[in-house]
Amino acid sequence: MYATQLEVPRVSMTTSNARFYILLTLIYGVVSVLFVLGFNPEPMVAIQGMMASIPNGLAVFLSLTRWSIPVLAVVLVIALRRRLVFGLAEVISVIIFNFAFGMLFISFKATMPFAVSFYADPYFVNLDLFIHRTDPFRPAYEWFSWIPVGVMKFIYTDIWFLPTFFLPVWLMIFDGDSNRVRRYMILHAAVWIVLGSVLALIFMSAGPVYYDVIYGGTRFAELARLLANHGIPDSAIGFTQQLLLESYQSGTLTTTSGISAFPSVHVGMATVVCIYLAERFRFLAIPSAIAVAFYQLLSVQLGWHYAVDGYFSIFFVGGLWYVLKRRTNPKNSQSVAT
Repeated sequence: MYATQLEVPRVSMTTSNARFYILLTLIYGVVSVLFVLGFNPEPMVAIQGMMASIPNGLAVFLSLTRWSIPVLAVVLVIALRRRLVFGLAEVISVIIFNFAFGMLFISFKATMPFAVSFYADPYFVNLDLFIHRTDPFRPAYEWFSWIPVGVMKFIYTDIWFLPTFFLPVWLMIFDGDSNRVRRYMILHAAVWIVLGSVLALIFMSAGPVYYDVIYGGTRFAELARLLANHGIPDSAIGFTQQLLLESYQSGTLTTTSGISAFPSVHVGMATVVCIYLAERFRFLAIPSAIAVAFYQLLSVQLGWHYAVDGYFSIFFVGGLWYVLKRRTNPKNSQSVAT
């Protein structure tokens, strides 16, 4: 009788969080589709191009994160051998909608230049200069030029992608605290929607690596030289940067589309995952803080972002986490697993 009573809230909480994420994705989906239809000059062609590019996008994903596929397979086998915290059907539904969420984000992001032209980069360049008294990429290369490009790619892309993009899936599989699952689902969505869609659209910026192409001139010629000396253009990171530029210049919508600098989704999502790890496993607090700082460094060193892009994302995620945490009454928290 007692065991039966424990199972009822578990199913209820699971359904609530799964439905919450699905509803959130559907709402974002409606907004994204309307955005593409409203601002892309050839919306149906763009959408068809996105769908047609999925196999190539998966190939690019596998080439960038191939090491992580066996790890993912082992993790999922272990999870399925255990008692799942959430129902298998709900986990599968979240996986499907998580993938859809990613496609919607790319569609929205790739359409942004049709709605608002890049204009904000000079402001962020000046803000970086005001804060650091120099372009931040200079001290980044002066102090950390010893980091091999392979290590940069492994940390910035390989390690980052699976835990950050698929965070809702990990939460559904491994975390039995309903309040915590909901909190990090909100944080995950806030980074992609608020930072990566809304604020990115308001403050349209391309980032240092694209500055001279978008605005003309040689403002970041020194950065281009440093990137070339370090072998970035010939690496997987340089390949990705070139794909994004070609997609922007051709105006096509593919799974490798979407240039945007401020705020940094990359640093923002790294912050979400690291705060989660620090909250769940206290001994990871200091390593997690170091990891966030390292992602901030690499985002500047690789030319993706201005330093202020990452600073803003870190403070936004930290502030939102604090508010959500304060709104959670521990006395009402119902945990189904540790």
